[in-house]
Amino acid sequence: MKQKKATWDDVLLRIQEELNDKHAFEAWFKPLEPVSFKSDKVRMRVPDEYFLKWFKRNYADILERTLAEFYGHSIKVEYEWKDTGVVPSPNTAKVPVRNGRLFGLLDLRFTFDTFVVGKSNEFAYAAANAVAESPGTRYNPLFIYGGVGLGKTHLLNAIGNKIISSRTNLRVCSITTDQFMNDFVRASVTNKILEFQNFYRNSFDVLLVDDIHYLEGKPGTQDQFFHIFNIFFNARKQIVLTSDKYPQNLSEVEERLKNRFEQGLIVDIKPPEYETKVAIIRKKALLENFYLNEELAHYIVQQVNADNVRKLEGALVRVLAYASMKGGDITKELVDEALSGFISQRRKLTEDDVINTVARHFNIRANEIKSKKRTKHIAFPRQIAMYLCREVLHSSFPDIGHRFGGKDHSTVIHSVNKIKELVKNDPDIRELIENLTKKLKG
Repeated sequence: MKQKKATWDDVLLRIQEELNDKHAFEAWFKPLEPVSFKSDKVRMRVPDEYFLKWFKRNYADILERTLAEFYGHSIKVEYEWKDTGVVPSPNTAKVPVRNGRLFGLLDLRFTFDTFVVGKSNEFAYAAANAVAESPGTRYNPLFIYGGVGLGKTHLLNAIGNKIISSRTNLRVCSITTDQFMNDFVRASVTNKILEFQNFYRNSFDVLLVDDIHYLEGKPGTQDQFFHIFNIFFNARKQIVLTSDKYPQNLSEVEERLKNRFEQGLIVDIKPPEYETKVAIIRKKALLENFYLNEELAHYIVQQVNADNVRKLEGALVRVLAYASMKGGDITKELVDEALSGFISQRRKLTEDDVINTVARHFNIRANEIKSKKRTKHIAFPRQIAMYLCREVLHSSFPDIGHRFGGKDHSTVIHSVNKIKELVKNDPDIRELIENLTKKLKG
C-alpha cells in the first residue's frame, strides 16, 4: 500500500507525540525549516552550526525515523544553516532564538528598559547591567535569588538580550535548569556524555541558567554542572544563575557547588514596595498601548495587594482585556468587575506584615525595628518579629536578616533561639506570641 505523502505539520505532530517533552520539542524541532521534500531526500535549514551539531547527536534519529514511517522507506536528511537566526516578534512570549551567537531561549520583551527599578531590586538591576556591559570581568558568577515572580528571569533575559544586541562576538547559552537536565539525561541514555560535555564546555562565552534550585536532589546533574561551571569560571567566562533560594539554603545540593555559587556576587530581589508596584503597572500598561492614570494605578495595586510582580501584571492584563472587549475607558467599576477573582484571594503574609503587626503592638515605628538601635524597647520587639518570621512565615535566616536592615544571619539565629526558649519557659511570652500569631493569621 502506498504511503501517504507527509506534510511537515504531520511530521511535527508525530514527533511531538513521541517526544512527550514540550521544551525539547519547541527548542529542537520547531526551529527546523524544511527547504525541500523529495521521495528519497529531505533538506532542512537549521539556525546555526552549534544547533546542527547538537541536533545530529541527540535528535536526528527521531526525525529520520518519523520520516521513514510516513514515506515507508528510509529518507536521507541533508542540513544547511543560516546566519541570521530566527527573530521573534517583540510581543511574542518566550521563544527559541538562535543565530551564530545564541543558543537557547530569550524573551525579547525582557530588557533593562522594560524593568521597573525600585528599592527592592535596584542593587540586582545595577549588578545585572554591569555584567551585561562587561561580561566575565566584574561579578562572576552573578547569583540572583528571590521569590517567585519578582523579576529574576526578567534580569537574566535582559543580560542575554543586551549581550546579543552588542557588537561583541560573545556566544551566549541561555537555558533553564530543566533543559540542562533533559539534555544530560538524553546524553546518558544515548551514550553521548562526552559530546554533551564538550558542547556545553566549549561552545559558549556566557552561560545564563534560570531556576538553578531545580538541581536539588539530582547528584548526577550536579556533578556535570560543577565541572562545566569550573570550565567557565577558570576561563573567565560569565556565569549568571537565578534561584528562589540563597545558595546555602539549597537543600540536597553538594557543598562544593554551593561554594562555587558564592564565589562571585549574590544579589536578592525583594517584594516591591508600594510605589514600585504602581510604577510597574503603569509602565506595563504603556507597553500594551494603554494609558493608566495614577489614581487608577493606585486603585488596582490596593485591590490586588500582591507582592508577586507576576500576579500584579496578570491582574493588569485582565483589566486591559476587559477594557478592550467593552471598548470603553478604564474605570474603578471596570477594575472591580475584572478583578473579582483576584480580590477574593487571601494575600500571602510577608515579613513586612510581621514587622508592622509587632510594631503596632509595642507602639513603636516599623522602621525602628529594622534599624540598628539596640535599646531594650527596640531590641526585644525586633527579636519577637524575627521569631515570627521564622515560625509563621518559614523565612530563611538570610532572608530575615536582609529584611531587618541587613542583619547577619547569625544575629537572626540568636534572636530566634532566644525567643524560642522564652516561649518554652515564660507563660506570658508564650501568650504574647500566640496573640500576635492570631492577629497575623486572622
